[in-house]
Amino acid sequence: MVAPAARGWLVAVGVLLVLAQAALVVAWWQLPVWCPQWVVEYSPWPAPALRAVASDDSSDGVAYHVVEDRIAEWGPAIGPALRAAFAAGTREQRREIIGLGIALAGHDGIRVATSFPPGKGHGFTPEAVTAVREDLYQLVVESMADRASSMANNAAFLASRLRDRRVVPLFCEHLRGRTPPIVSQDLDPVVDLLGELGDERAVPFLIPLLPIRHLPNPVVERAVNLCLGADSLEHVLAATGDPHPAIRTWAGAQLSRYPASSELGQRLLTLLRDPEPMVRVAAIAAVAAADFTAAIPEVSRLAQDDSDPLASRAAITALQRLTRARAAPTTPVTSGASP
Repeated sequence: MVAPAARGWLVAVGVLLVLAQAALVVAWWQLPVWCPQWVVEYSPWPAPALRAVASDDSSDGVAYHVVEDRIAEWGPAIGPALRAAFAAGTREQRREIIGLGIALAGHDGIRVATSFPPGKGHGFTPEAVTAVREDLYQLVVESMADRASSMANNAAFLASRLRDRRVVPLFCEHLRGRTPPIVSQDLDPVVDLLGELGDERAVPFLIPLLPIRHLPNPVVERAVNLCLGADSLEHVLAATGDPHPAIRTWAGAQLSRYPASSELGQRLLTLLRDPEPMVRVAAIAAVAAADFTAAIPEVSRLAQDDSDPLASRAAITALQRLTRARAAPTTPVTSGASP
């Protein structure tokens, strides 16, 4: 049997161990609050450092910038840690986490088509890099569940570094139902991202956002032009009949992109008779650039009769080019000619 003194000693040691363990647990959770800058500088694990960033109320944001600099030092554990911090954070804290995700996605070795500098990238096997990029993609997905424009814009900057086209439907859905002009809606980062990815799925979502007053919005116009492809012709054809003149103006400029489309050529002939002068000017420039000689009769009429001076001058210039194109001799190809 254990003597009473020994039993008391064992109980006392047990209590001390429990208290020590409790102290360690408290320190684990509270140290990032008590000493955030020390934790972000020396923590060997990412989770305490991210909690320190969330707890840092200093005006200079030192903790955030230290973590930003160390973001790849924690190895593959940083991906799950960012997602866990995002899930537990407030909206403001989530924006900070996305900012750290942007820093990680831009790091050499994580960014697409880059490698880690010599001596860096400890623990990042190719499989681990793939897993971290997947964690970052999931951060984009989780951010887009919040309909706030600020979250979508931050997610767009992250997605821009990932170059993962799986995000396209997410950002297209964010644009659904938006009405132009988008200047006041702060959607430029989303629009720019879709243009960078150049995915045709974005075309029907971008075209309705083209108008800004009476002209196409240059940000949207650049993005939609980068996304256009062979399968986008149907959307261009539909745009030639859109009620808004800015969209018809944009559509009228697309003939050179689809020179083999006789249907688009016929639509351009219709746009040459559009009631809006700016639409006629765009159509005139398009048929001239494409040497669309079938438009000569209509362009000739505009050169003589159009009441708008800009359209009339554009028609005169275009008529000269189209006439030269029609008169240009064709070089016969003999049967023995070399290719």
